[in-house]
Amino acid sequence: MDYWISYASVALLAVSLIYFLVQQVKHTLEIHRNKTIPVSKNDLIGNSLIVLTSIGCIGSFLLNVLIYSQLLQVETITSNNTAVACFIFFFISVILKYIMTSKEKEVTSRKRVMESLK
Repeated sequence: MDYWISYASVALLAVSLIYFLVQQVKHTLEIHRNKTIPVSKNDLIGNSLIVLTSIGCIGSFLLNVLIYSQLLQVETITSNNTAVACFIFFFISVILKYIMTSKEKEVTSRKRVMESLK
């Protein structure tokens, strides 16, 4: 019975990561499409790299789950390799989110979008 709890927590984590990815892609596309709000190149590059590293993190996480559940039996890729890759992608994503992208422009762009929807 305990293994169902572990599978449920892994599924919840995977769904949460995919939800974060979808929201980040929407935000990045919003930045690329909206030409009226001035956005620096660091924000454009940073958000694009966050999307790519998030895809890498989710991909390596799901690959790790497939290897653990023995649905994918590959000798060259181990569970340790995919766990390290997932951690590296996640770490790079966090660094990009909090260092390379600016907070003020993100907040003001979201406020302007919310005001335009009213």
